[in-house]
Amino acid sequence: IETLKKMIKILLSENINYSIGYKNYEEYLNNPNLFLKNDITLCLWHEDFYFLLKKYPNLFILPDKISQKTLAPFFIFDNSYISINLIVGTNDKKISQLYKTKNYKKLVYWGGSKNHFFHYLIGIKSKRILIYDILNMLKANRYEKFIILGKNIDEFKVFDNLNYNNRFKINAYNHEFLAFNEYKKTG
Repeated sequence: IETLKKMIKILLSENINYSIGYKNYEEYLNNPNLFLKNDITLCLWHEDFYFLLKKYPNLFILPDKISQKTLAPFFIFDNSYISINLIVGTNDKKISQLYKTKNYKKLVYWGGSKNHFFHYLIGIKSKRILIYDILNMLKANRYEKFIILGKNIDEFKVFDNLNYNNRFKINAYNHEFLAFNEYKKTG
């Protein structure tokens, strides 16, 4: 939790909006005793993440800088980490690009997904896919949807609207955490 508080302090000082990750929201609903105990995830707009990466290169880490198979960048502080799910404005056509075989097998393998074993095996020989490449594949100037990228393709989540002005508060551990209202509409 201290790492999370440190990250939120940086985000607030830089005037950057955030939301807890969807999986953390589900955890809060289904088992509040485990809320933020295991895997902590925050969602950031992709451009905000790159701003933070430039300003705090020792705290914000791209996934290609670590040996772990993941598609999510990290915030690292005091020997603990928080996964960062990047938010991208996109459209249906761009989202369908993810599921083309060439891209899909890379996303499955380099995201460490075990739910698609055949594509995982095919992806073994693939070149590592970079966050930059995923963002370029998905970004749309006139976006109609938002996609939240996760550690692997199974954690990617598409929303019609994500508005930082429409977040709700979750009170836990003597702290307020913000989550998108759209989370309440899914599930």
